[in-house]
Amino acid sequence: ARREADERADRIEEITRVLDTVIGSLTAKEEGTGERSSTLDVLPREHAMRGLLKSFEGDPMLRARVLSLLGSTFRLARRWDYARTALSAALDLRREQLGEQHELVADSLSDWARLLHDRRKYEESLRFQEQALQIRQDLLGKQHLDNAYIHLEIVDQLGHLERYAQMEPHAKAALDILEPELGDEDSATLRARSYLTDAYVRRERYTDAESLMRRQLSIYQRLSDPQHNDVAWAKDYLARILCKMKRFSEAEGLMREVIIAYANKFGDEQWHTDRARLYWAASLIGQDKYDEAEPILKTVYERLRSWGPVDPDVQFTLRQLATLYYKKGDYPEAEEWKARWVEALSFTARRKGAKPNKLNELAWTLLTLDPQSLRHPAAALPAAERACDLEEQANGSDLWMYLDTLSLAQHMTGDPGRAIETQKRAISLMPDGRAERPELEKRLAEFEAASEE
Repeated sequence: ARREADERADRIEEITRVLDTVIGSLTAKEEGTGERSSTLDVLPREHAMRGLLKSFEGDPMLRARVLSLLGSTFRLARRWDYARTALSAALDLRREQLGEQHELVADSLSDWARLLHDRRKYEESLRFQEQALQIRQDLLGKQHLDNAYIHLEIVDQLGHLERYAQMEPHAKAALDILEPELGDEDSATLRARSYLTDAYVRRERYTDAESLMRRQLSIYQRLSDPQHNDVAWAKDYLARILCKMKRFSEAEGLMREVIIAYANKFGDEQWHTDRARLYWAASLIGQDKYDEAEPILKTVYERLRSWGPVDPDVQFTLRQLATLYYKKGDYPEAEEWKARWVEALSFTARRKGAKPNKLNELAWTLLTLDPQSLRHPAAALPAAERACDLEEQANGSDLWMYLDTLSLAQHMTGDPGRAIETQKRAISLMPDGRAERPELEKRLAEFEAASEE
């Protein structure tokens, strides 16, 4: 019996070594660092896999381990059916043998989540990964290093689902674990800090975002050549944050450095370089340097316009051109660019599959944009209505927020009665403890006062 156990242990070790090598090779290929070798040749064919698994029928835990390794390998090889079969069997075996509250069950749940993520089923992926995280936290404690990597995967899934408010606690939890354990230069720590910065930007916490990105930049400068892409990226992101804070002079200096670095790395007319030029132009407009900004925007627009009206960079360019001409006092030209920008936004809103949060963001932008001459309540109203309809159909938790936008659109398009009714509903649906409640109540009072005039 001892000899048989040793033979099985040797065999599982050999299988693990082979599959780990395949996984490493496939991962490197995915990341662009591996050679285009025929790693699929060493994957077991279906008949061989059945024979392999049959030999472990008497040992369910070893069988589950082999299935887990096979499933991960098939996932990286994009052989989805095999991956799903193997990972499902591994999860079922581990639950049957170990119960729900076991670290290996959490590992299988995470494997399933990664498969679903690769298949772009982000909602299901998030649910599995949250279950895995809860089990790990219950067994290992909230500060265990393994939890940090699950937090990062959850942040990535939330980003795909555009649930930006939920990203912050997971990104912060990951950073709080990783930085003391691995140091501020570790790649996972850098990733967590970038995610948290992005979460702050999405929630308009620009001072916090600036602080994090300045630290990130200082680390990249310490680790890399001044022209390295990581340094340029951090300067690029920092400059955009500074633009949102209206610190345009600081942003301009950084963007000039970014454009030089991107031009050297990618080429003078490449997408990265042109996108940096857009924010350089925005920083110039913020300083009333219209004659410098105008040719930059026109040149970039000619290169980007073929991407179509739904492209965010095309829309940003149209908006900047409209802003520039309004500020210059060239109103006919401004109105022409504004019309193109509004049409591009409206086209986005009409697209099949448009998400309610994007529609709400579009409507809010059209209602609150500076300068006020760029605002367009009539175009905002249908986008806000559709956002509310979609969120209500999905029984979503953000309906109160979208109703707040809709009420403002109704008010600004001259329908005070409906605006009041909609805003009251928005307030009634707000979760307890939301900091925005006084703001919504103030807006309701303004609508009621306006209706009495």
